[in-house]
This record gives sequence, structure tokens and C-alpha cells, in this order.
Amino acid sequence: MIWRVTRGAPGMCRLISLLLAFVLGLPPALVHPQEYVARAGDELDVLVVGEPDFSRQVTVSTEGTIFLPLVGGVKVIGMTIPQMQDQVKQALLKFVKEPKVIVTFRQAAAPQAGLGGDVVYILGQVARPGPYDLRLGATVLQLLSVSGGPTDRAALSRALVIRKVGVSAKPVNIEKLMGGDLSQNEPLRAGDVLIVPDNTARVLAVGEVAKPGYVTLITGQDRILDVIVQAGGPTLKADPIKISIMRNGQPVKANLDALLRLGDATQNVEMQPGDIVYMPETTDRLLVLGAVVKPGIYTMDAAGYPSHVMDAIMLAGGPADPASMKDVSLARQNGETPTVTHLNLWDFMRGGKLDQNVPLKAGDVIYVPHQNPNIGNILNILTGLSLLRFIFFGNANNP
Repeated sequence: MIWRVTRGAPGMCRLISLLLAFVLGLPPALVHPQEYVARAGDELDVLVVGEPDFSRQVTVSTEGTIFLPLVGGVKVIGMTIPQMQDQVKQALLKFVKEPKVIVTFRQAAAPQAGLGGDVVYILGQVARPGPYDLRLGATVLQLLSVSGGPTDRAALSRALVIRKVGVSAKPVNIEKLMGGDLSQNEPLRAGDVLIVPDNTARVLAVGEVAKPGYVTLITGQDRILDVIVQAGGPTLKADPIKISIMRNGQPVKANLDALLRLGDATQNVEMQPGDIVYMPETTDRLLVLGAVVKPGIYTMDAAGYPSHVMDAIMLAGGPADPASMKDVSLARQNGETPTVTHLNLWDFMRGGKLDQNVPLKAGDVIYVPHQNPNIGNILNILTGLSLLRFIFFGNANNP
């Protein structure tokens, strides 16, 4: 079955929902188990039959209204589709005799910064990728519906649900789902991501990489590290050891720990079109690099130790001669780019300046330079792919 969606067609999302319900034999209640009500930021299509001047795409304002020509603001917040249709109809009676109004849901409001919570995401080859209200996407089928459905470039058999909770991935075969196999209609939880990959010669890199998205392959040459390079390298919040590769809905067998820690090139697997590379976020890892006795990866224990920069340095065996404790750097992911804070731990050790021994967060990178440090080299080490290569392949005592 080929499922093509025309972007922006009025009422298309609702039409897809009804068609899916019909094809799969589902009662409408299973397509939208909780009746939609409008909220600020939602996008709607308003169609007034025979009156193109009043028909348009609208957004519910922060005041809870939609704007129509001549009519002005119409209060719709908290209303169901039938209630909104009646409200718009009443408002149009002054200008249109017996107006026939059809209101359809287009897209849920984007989540507000910091809320997270009740949002699920769909990425890749769908008409409208992005965040959606969990109410409207409680299953794979519902999320596909409200996002406008897959494009004709979608690899339907290779979709994937990535769980925020537990950092796990589950293959989903949308092709089978469209054929009536409801075992593929995976329920979704807050923070889950449904990925519909490309069917062309590209790989999708998602998660904690600097430039998530599609990477074009040079057949027979591109390997996992090449993909990470093209995706901008890992962020400071990334956990490279736990990189996962999914192919045709199944994990690819590769010892990525051996590749990254030991430099075993045989584990630098060749990529294939449609592969999905997922770089998860670290939950408890710290990196201590540079002029310390035992540079490397350390974890915060259940009690939160190491809790401060000096704790982590001592856990790594302490400073190694000739370390410059006056020029320690702490790198921390801040949005899309890392920030680097320069600390004078000599002032902390000798002068008791507690503000220099700052508290740590998971994912932090601590760099203790040698005497006469090269600041440009430090910044290069603490960002992107240079960080990945330095951690796993470089000589930690000679950055």
C-alpha cells in the first residue's frame, strides 16, 4: 500500500484518521480516544463552504481566540471541534447567510520550553515532523495521523520508537500496521520519539549529536565514525559508548565499546541506506582529561560523588606533573553548544576560594592543562568530534 499525503490539504489529518480506522477495522474511539479541545498555539483549518474569503489556516492565540476577516477574534479555547464550528457559524451570521463551517485540527501547539512532560515526537519522513501533544498521539497510529502521515520517501518497514525512559529502542513496521497488524501499533509515553527513516541512500543520526538529521552516504565507504563526523560530533551530554545502530528495525551487531575505547577498526561498521544511528544522553558520566594521573571516564555514584571539580580530579589520581591548576577548564553542554568555564583551583587549594571548586553535573568534562596551556587547543579538545577522538584514541597526557 502506498500512502501519499499532500502537505497542507485542509482536513487531511482527520481524513487519514478515518481512513486508517476503516482499513484497520477500528472504531473511531480508538483513533481519538480523548476528544480534542483547542488550546493556545494549536493550528486549525477553518473552511466556510462557498466562502473562500473566510476560509483559512488559523492559530489559537494566547487569549484563546482565532482571527477571521471582518469577524475579528472568535473565542475557541477549551472547545471541541463541534463547539468551535458552532461558535464560528454564529459569528459569521452577520456576514454570511446560513454559513456551513468545517473546522479541522492541523497541529498541536509546540511544547513550551522546560515543560517536556506531555509531549511525544515524530521525526523523519512524515508530512509534519515535530512535537505533538501526547493526547493526540498516544499510539504510533495516532501520531502518524496527526503528523499528516508518511511521505513517499518513507521506509515504512524500518520505523523505530526510541524511549526516553530506559533509553531503549523498539522497531515498528508501519507497512505491516497499514496492512492491519495491530501488534505494530505501539503505545507511546511522554518523551518518546517515533522515527520514520528515509528510503534513499541516507542515514539518520539522532540524539546527542551537534547536527541531528540525515547524512548522505558514499556507498561502500561511509562507516559509523564517518556518520558521527558528518553529524557534527557528539555533544558534551552524549554517551558514545552506548551508541546504537538500527538496520531494518533490528540492532546491528558491533562492539562499539571496543571501537571507541580500544580503537578496534573492525568494529567501525559500514553503514547502509536507511540505517538509524542513535547517540544517547549520559546519565551519570564525567570526563577528566589532561594532566591527571588517570585521565578517563568516571561515573557519579548514587550519593552524587564526585560532587565538585576537585573531587573528580582526585578520583582521577590527582594532578600530574607539570599540571597547571590555575587554568582548569570545565565544559558543560548549554543548549546546542558547550560553554567552557575557566577555574583557578590553586586559589581553592591554597586560599580556600570555594567559588572555584564548582559543583558538577552529569556530562561535565574537566580538563587539567599542562604548564603554559594553549587555550585554543583546550577549546578544540572540549568540543565536538575532537572530544570523542581525544577520549578514546588520543594520548591523554599529551593533548
